[in-house]
Amino acid sequence: MKLDDLSPRYMSGPDPRGWNPDPPRTWHEIAFLCPRCRKHEISVAFWGGPPRDAVQVGEAEYGPVIKRMWHRDGTQGFLDLTLTPSINRTGSNDKCGGWHGRITNGEVAP
Repeated sequence: MKLDDLSPRYMSGPDPRGWNPDPPRTWHEIAFLCPRCRKHEISVAFWGGPPRDAVQVGEAEYGPVIKRMWHRDGTQGFLDLTLTPSINRTGSNDKCGGWHGRITNGEVAP
């Protein structure tokens, strides 16, 4: 299925209309309906840098904002978005049991 079919939306990032590959450390966050049940949203933070944990992306009143970052390829917004590695929500508190899958070139698959 297409990511576009899961009502994706921009949650944060420098440019809510889309993302720019330059500079490569610009980060964004999107949310989309769970591909498994379509009853809750999954949010993912990503950037042009390598995937890794514990990236500080800003400051909030209570301290630094730390995110898990996925790597992003593609420049046409949701149409050609590829995120690596896979997104694993199994074992989470999602009522559907969680989803584990990939977003590759705008396509969502288990």
